[in-house]
Amino acid sequence: MLDGDEHQRIALTHLLQQLDDLTLVASCATAEEALTFFRQGGQADILFVAADIDGLNVLDTLTLLRSQSELIVLVSQEHHATQALELPAVLSLQYPVSLVLLRQAVQRVREQLLAATLGTVPEQMPRYTSALFVKSGSRLLRLDMADIVCIEAVDDYASVVTERQKLLVSSNLKLLAAQLPMGQFQRIHRSYIVNVDHLISIEENTVNLTKGIRLPIGKSYRDSFYRYLIRV
Repeated sequence: MLDGDEHQRIALTHLLQQLDDLTLVASCATAEEALTFFRQGGQADILFVAADIDGLNVLDTLTLLRSQSELIVLVSQEHHATQALELPAVLSLQYPVSLVLLRQAVQRVREQLLAATLGTVPEQMPRYTSALFVKSGSRLLRLDMADIVCIEAVDDYASVVTERQKLLVSSNLKLLAAQLPMGQFQRIHRSYIVNVDHLISIEENTVNLTKGIRLPIGKSYRDSFYRYLIRV
């Protein structure tokens, strides 16, 4: 756990102690403490990181921490929501964190860890959120997951196509992918993520989506995408 606020660390520690099969191995107040923990041989499967830690640039810190653990849960205050959207976390929570939401987050992270270990996609990936918050220009917008048709990489940005509009958002494809429900959204190409609920058909390694959208399936993504479709 990495959080500069002692009261928030205590509160989150209390909640974590109520979860089965989860052990808190380190509670750090600064990014340097967390990095020192890993440099000295410490290991952690899940990292809980506050969005407003002091000392180092948060994005740089998370990039460093990601080399130690791919599974990061970002915990932030509501007024840090815009900043949190730009950080490479597996998923995000907001203070005050409830035990129910924390349990759901841990369960989801565990399933992602299992999927990564087995090289498979869980058959029934739970959907804990129905909306995605994105920054477009000076606006922070709420998009219903069900309305998102596909997402395309555009340099360091991403184009999100919904049933009603097309938006250029201030986030790259990797960061958006970390916020999407596994299963419902599938990476089919290094530049494309599709919502399988909008999938109509597949012809010659090209997906046909609603709104008349046709996208290629990248060679390196074909096997995992087809395996997922067969399982569902």
